[in-house]
Amino acid sequence: MVFHKKKQKNVDEGNDYADKHGDYWIYIAKKADTKLHLAHSTGKRVQKTADKLMKTVKKRCKMPTDVEKATFTSDGNSQYIGAILKNFKKNTINYGQIIKERVKGTEISKIRKVIFGEMDVMDIDTVYIERYNLTMRHSISRLVRKTICFSKSNEMADNHLEYPLQI
Repeated sequence: MVFHKKKQKNVDEGNDYADKHGDYWIYIAKKADTKLHLAHSTGKRVQKTADKLMKTVKKRCKMPTDVEKATFTSDGNSQYIGAILKNFKKNTINYGQIIKERVKGTEISKIRKVIFGEMDVMDIDTVYIERYNLTMRHSISRLVRKTICFSKSNEMADNHLEYPLQI
């Protein structure tokens, strides 16, 4: 998550720019076996942002079939379920979530669960995407807060992310 202009708690709901200031999330789809950055979507943490990501994934990938199923894993964000079902047939997808329980910022357990399809529970992991997010945050100065290059508008950050990442 990145902040634009000001933190979300300081954004007034009636403000004309409420949708452009505050929290700014980057949703990323990454191919597990090749580590290829398939797609990204940016915006508030709402269903529309997740839908946009899955629509781009659908456009860029071969459509899964009953025989050759696509496998998705994610964190516990429930928006991915709706986005996947909106863009793919349920019988062509294996989807699992990993939910991390934290106490005072320390991870105490991981709960892995298959949402639909058939997959090994131990194959559900988000370690590659988490590492990728960390690398992006350190490599792209527009995502680092309190720097001279910090993006104060969504459009500028989106334009910067559109270029191929040198990671």
